[in-house]
Amino acid sequence: MNKDDYMDALNKLNLTVTKAYKINQNIKFEVFIHKVDGLGDDFKMESQRDIHQRATDDLNDSGIFQTFYS
Repeated sequence: MNKDDYMDALNKLNLTVTKAYKINQNIKFEVFIHKVDGLGDDFKMESQRDIHQRATDDLNDSGIFQTFYS
């Protein structure tokens, strides 16, 4: 897994959350990161941090300030 593998998914997440948030600003989201079983623990943690940061940044750029829990 590299960054290109999840960039499309992050774009879709941003689009989905943005649309849903426009309808209901009280909506809550849970995001499951899968397909990391074969990765080393260090790379799993690095990927999770990167995905979390990118998702947060993308949503903040869209004017949505959600809190994600790890």
